Amino acid sequence: MPSRVKIGVVAMSLMVAAAPAFLRAASDPRDTSSPYGVLEYNPSWRQAEWNAAPIPADYAAYAAATVRHFKGRVKYWGIWNEPDSKTYWQPQDDMAAYSELLKMVYPVIKREDPAACLA
Repeated sequence: MPSRVKIGVVAMSLMVAAAPAFLRAASDPRDTSSPYGVLEYNPSWRQAEWNAAPIPADYAAYAAATVRHFKGRVKYWGIWNEPDSKTYWQPQDDMAAYSELLKMVYPVIKREDPAACLA
């Protein structure tokens, strides 16, 4: 795994590790809810703003590594956060770049974890 992808996966690991205790405390103990993983924003190593549209191939590699790592622990995944908002996605282009990103990333995620759901 490339080191730049590994950094994102390690950071998310820390959040997922804490999620079961939070879910138990916040819900019915019989609830087996899965944490919701959001694959979002640009890493600090990329020479771009945090909210710039990602490089699709890099993002797909990050998504694949992350979903593979959390298979069986995270079922629900979000691709970015509010890409229709200029605060979270630049430049705004009527969702054209985001639509292309989804077309690339969806099959990558399903290949890594066929049970994964994208919301």
